[in-house]
Formats: sequence, C-alpha cells, structure tokens
Amino acid sequence: MGVSHAAPAHHFDHAAGLIEALAERGFLNLLDCMEKRQNAVSGCDYERLVASGLGYLDFAMAHPALFRLVFQVHPETAKGLGMKDAASAAFMHLARSVAALAGAAPLQHPQAMEQVLACWTRVHGLAELLLSGYIPLDDPAERDALFRSLFEVDFPRPPDRSPAP
Repeated sequence: MGVSHAAPAHHFDHAAGLIEALAERGFLNLLDCMEKRQNAVSGCDYERLVASGLGYLDFAMAHPALFRLVFQVHPETAKGLGMKDAASAAFMHLARSVAALAGAAPLQHPQAMEQVLACWTRVHGLAELLLSGYIPLDDPAERDALFRSLFEVDFPRPPDRSPAP
C-alpha cells in the first residue's frame, strides 16, 4: 500500500496548493485546540479567553512545524477558499472571545480590535519564544502559569461579581 512520490501532484496543481492545504488543516487544528481548552472551562469570559490562549500554546507546542507553517501562508494570497475560511475561523474565535469580555465587537470598534491584536501578539510571541528555546519551559503547568501571569500584565482579571452568599 505504498504511495508514490508523485501522488501529491494528482491532488494539487503545485507545491503552493499542498502548502495551503496543510495550512488550512493547521488552522482548523489550532481552532480545535483553542475551543477544547475553552470548552473545558466553566465560568467567566475572562477565564474562557485565557483558556483559548492556552489552547493556542497547546497547538504550538504539540505541532511546532505546522504552527510555523500556518503563519507563513497569508490568507489574502491563498488561492483556495478553504485556507482563507480556516484562518478566518481561528481569528474570529479570538475576536468573539475578546468581544464577550470587552462588550464590543472588534470588527466595528477599533479599541476592541486593539485588544484582539494585543491578545494575539501576546500568545503568539510567547509560543515563538518557547519553540525557539529562548524561554526553556517544558512543563505544561509552568508554561500555563507563565502565560497567565504575562496575560494579566495588560489584561488584569476582572473582580468576581458573583453575589455574596
């Protein structure tokens, strides 16, 4: 049941098509990791946003080459809709999470979009530094704790507003 080296040529017109298909799959896997972490959290929108970031890190650490590949293909230059849709779905997941916390839709409010970008750059930068070994943390619990503390620098946890017993 071997597959020839030429087999991809039957499914993709060129190497860029194969790379786009991999990037599409990568964005869908990234989204799945963010949603899994987020769905495992009950509670406030803040914890759900943090959990989504932790899912982003989970994906990066589990699939470093794919993580880096998905951000080498820009959705605007992609030939197929699948990659564009997958990239958009991952981004909109983050945008909706920030909107739930900020109470403003990022695509309509520039300040909310700045919060989306601040969240994204925070988690993406940490992922890159972890992958490149500049921050040598192998323990997932320590990594999660570091992300939480870095996230809270600019996004402090809101006070608990649950009713007093």
